[in-house]
Amino acid sequence: MRNKQKYIVIAVSAIICLWFFPSSALAAGNTTGYAWGENIGWVNFNSTDGGVTVASTGLTGYLWLENVGWIHLDYDDVAGAANTTATNWGVTNDGSGNLAGYAYGENIGWVNFHPTDSQVIITGGNFSGYAWGENVGWIKMDHSETGSRPATTWTSGGGGASCGNGTCEAGEDSASCPTDCPAAAASIRRGVILKPGVIFKY
Repeated sequence: MRNKQKYIVIAVSAIICLWFFPSSALAAGNTTGYAWGENIGWVNFNSTDGGVTVASTGLTGYLWLENVGWIHLDYDDVAGAANTTATNWGVTNDGSGNLAGYAYGENIGWVNFHPTDSQVIITGGNFSGYAWGENVGWIKMDHSETGSRPATTWTSGGGGASCGNGTCEAGEDSASCPTDCPAAAASIRRGVILKPGVIFKY
């Protein structure tokens, strides 16, 4: 009987954690890999405490640079900034993978994802091109270390499913797009799916 109560407490605790901390908060993002800056070193797209999420309207999250700290990708962590003022900035996505706009690092200032001579583009889930920071120079996405380049599960989809947009669409599931389609919490016993708002009775 005591073991039974212990399992119920564990299951209820897990449900509470999943309810208050959705999978998007637990996940580091839908992007992996590193960009390279000649003056700043490796730029981590999937750090332990940060991470980048690509959506059809923009990027959110943080990049980590060992030598200069964090770069924030959107002022309010909602993809799709207007970039019209110093308080409404962010890296935008036109829905086809063409990035623009600005990220900001407290130690390095502004980073432009569509400078005059280049643009960061996502094609087939892979980043290419250069971003520019006045204080740090060029940041190259498609550097020579092909196995560690930045990549994302987001794809433009051409009107179809778009992983990273916050909506679980047809063609997406928890395996192919965990950001949009979080897995349901299942109890260990009897395969019962526990959903928020449903009282678990043993």
